[in-house]
Amino acid sequence: MSVDFWNGVLDSLEGTEHFAEVLRGIREGDVQVHGLRGSLGAFLCASLFRRGLRLVLAPEEEAGRLRDDLEVLLGEDAVSYFPPLGLVPGEEEVPSLEDMGLRTEALARLASGRPGVVVVPARAASEITVPPDVFGRYTTKLEVGEEVDRERLLLRLVEGGYERVPSVSAPGQFSLRGGILDVFPFTEELPIRVEFWGDVVESLRRFDVSSQRSVEGTEEALVPPARELILNQGTWEKIEEEAGRLGLEELRERASRRAPWEGMEACLPLAYPERATVLDYLGPGDLVFLEDPDGIS
Repeated sequence: MSVDFWNGVLDSLEGTEHFAEVLRGIREGDVQVHGLRGSLGAFLCASLFRRGLRLVLAPEEEAGRLRDDLEVLLGEDAVSYFPPLGLVPGEEEVPSLEDMGLRTEALARLASGRPGVVVVPARAASEITVPPDVFGRYTTKLEVGEEVDRERLLLRLVEGGYERVPSVSAPGQFSLRGGILDVFPFTEELPIRVEFWGDVVESLRRFDVSSQRSVEGTEEALVPPARELILNQGTWEKIEEEAGRLGLEELRERASRRAPWEGMEACLPLAYPERATVLDYLGPGDLVFLEDPDGIS
């Protein structure tokens, strides 16, 4: 069934006495709703999305179900998911590329103000991530006709976790051939081809990976970091310093070599003493829905 169909269902639900009472209460402040069963929580979230809902926080076993239900009600493009990593500094566990991409896409949605809702399992809400101001500094907005410092852009891509390859084939990669930059952010379904005339962006086009042919043009594109751990000089120094302070000598020695390794996301708590979480990406007036607050705590 289409999103338009479910919009009609939502319109009907919002006209009922109980839903109308909840919505009135939200306009006045925090509200607790009891007795929501099955998919009713997702329907309430979908209704609140019309009123500024930005984040859904739920116990881990409920978060996946809510995400699936909201993708049906709102459409997949309107829903992001911020999975937990569960990493510990000094351990060798490597998170999946898919999970890292989902987290980056969710942070980019919140940071940019792009419409949509982010579903966050409770465990992920307490995990350290890149502070919003750092994420913002490493997010580049490209516009046709605008001048760009190409060397600075390439440095941002590398420090922001993009892998330089001969030909882009997957998210998190970029390539450079003369005046043409191909980059594939996790926020895009297709990679972006940037053609420069000197330092001026002459054109922006999305292209197909298999054929390398352009699919559509666009006037602007947002390129956020590919990973949460921004590997600039300051980050390396902080990881090395904190690892030494905690007696993680092997990790300190590894960081001193300044060579990235798989699973470095475990160093997020060492790199960012600000101890920012995904909740720090919320803005004034953003609505948050807590599914089973007792279960979350």
